[in-house]
Amino acid sequence: MTSELNPDDIQRRMKALRSSLDFDVERVTSSVRAKTDWRYFVSSHPWLTASAVIALGYLIVPPRVEKKVPDTDTLIRLAKEGKLVLAPKGSFDPKAESWSNRLFSVVLAVGTRAAVSYATNLFARAKEKHASNTELETSYVQPQPR
Repeated sequence: MTSELNPDDIQRRMKALRSSLDFDVERVTSSVRAKTDWRYFVSSHPWLTASAVIALGYLIVPPRVEKKVPDTDTLIRLAKEGKLVLAPKGSFDPKAESWSNRLFSVVLAVGTRAAVSYATNLFARAKEKHASNTELETSYVQPQPR
């Protein structure tokens, strides 16, 4: 740039640059917002999303427990080896609790807390709205008949 620019040209270029930056920032934020939304992934990659959900379900759901009824000879042999454990019906072993049950408990607790918080906020907003409406009604003074 060998020629000198007058102040009006510089101001015009700076204004164009600012508007361009504003547009770029808005475009980037909307793009990031769209790409971090789960609905975007479901609509753009339905097969991949379905596969991921199926795989996650397969990993979360515990396998079925097969009940085997041993014969008396096997029971005697296991008792002699010390590998037979008898427990009263309905007893609970905390070590046997699966991680999926714990995860479900945590998700349920967090969901319940979020629902209660949402309901509380909703109630507070409704109460504030009602209070402001009541305040407007009481501040209005009706004209007295003559």
